[in-house]
Amino acid sequence: GKGGALGQGLAGEAGLYQPVITSIVPEHSDTKGGQYLRLYGRNLGDRKHKKNIKITVGDRDCGYVRWLGAKLVKCVIPAGMGTNYTVHMTIPNWGEATAPTMFNYNKPIIQRLDPATLEVGEEANLLVRGDNFGSPAIGGKVTIWYNGALCPQTELISDTKAKCLPKAPPGPGMYPIVVEVGDEKAEVKIPITTEEPVGKFEWDHSAYETKAWKITEAASMDQCQLPQSFFDKHKDMILSAEAASYKWLVAKDGGNLTPEQAVCIQQFRHYMMEHFAAKDHGEVEDIDGVFVLSDGSKLNGNEEHDEKVDEKQAKVLEAETGESLKQLAKTVGPWIKESPPCEDYPDCQEGGTVGHEGWVWKWR
Repeated sequence: GKGGALGQGLAGEAGLYQPVITSIVPEHSDTKGGQYLRLYGRNLGDRKHKKNIKITVGDRDCGYVRWLGAKLVKCVIPAGMGTNYTVHMTIPNWGEATAPTMFNYNKPIIQRLDPATLEVGEEANLLVRGDNFGSPAIGGKVTIWYNGALCPQTELISDTKAKCLPKAPPGPGMYPIVVEVGDEKAEVKIPITTEEPVGKFEWDHSAYETKAWKITEAASMDQCQLPQSFFDKHKDMILSAEAASYKWLVAKDGGNLTPEQAVCIQQFRHYMMEHFAAKDHGEVEDIDGVFVLSDGSKLNGNEEHDEKVDEKQAKVLEAETGESLKQLAKTVGPWIKESPPCEDYPDCQEGGTVGHEGWVWKWR
């Protein structure tokens, strides 16, 4: 098993030789195993007692054991997954010893997703390529999490491949894909993109610096973790009458943006269309009613000032939703935020009682 006391073993045949393992090299390997594990120590048997030495990593046999002397024995690491496995040696008619350090299998690595992006609302077979997923041959099990929830129909194909059937959320964003093997995890984010219907975006360049722009900018800065200067620099792209496709946004001869930046541009436009009406020319309060724009309501880095802004936001939210601050503390906000219930935003989970109209963001 995984456990076992880190003891030194039994006395040898003559009652004088107690085998001792002082170190193991390496202390970790890929889940497929196959490389030599060297056990260093003293009194690790002699020529008479070198046969039938058994070494285990957890509950799996370490194969092809070779006795190289009383100070070194090696074997081939078995396939496995997870961490904190005991390495144990048994020498018939001689004694037993346990390594002073635990053996670990390397954490999973995600190298590529196929497809590399998903369209909003699309359901598709997602192939996750990487390494150290574990093998079905040894009862390996992989769990894939998509945007905080279990990805349906997850299947482990091999040590380097797994698949599942996610359905993309209704809004664009960078959504997390997490591969969990044993007690180890790997995470990447997949772009959820949108092909905006022609003519749906009714805003023009006059929307720049309006209240609608500023509120959307604040939300986008929080979601995308991009500075205000990014949105100012790309305002023409954001407020263009015709939406640029994701492929153009990331193309070197197009927008030349990173996937994260390209998706953020789409998020910005999506947010404005969902929350504000162009006919109001941007001079409106947020229709969610969770933030009232006024002087002194922006965070400025001063702890006392910012705490008051947060409290104000929470009170507006409390009045809007009818939820108590204690209940809101479980779902919303920067200082009261654990899992904001922002339905179509990345890295969010459903809040249950508070819809995405109840999300409060932080101004930068």
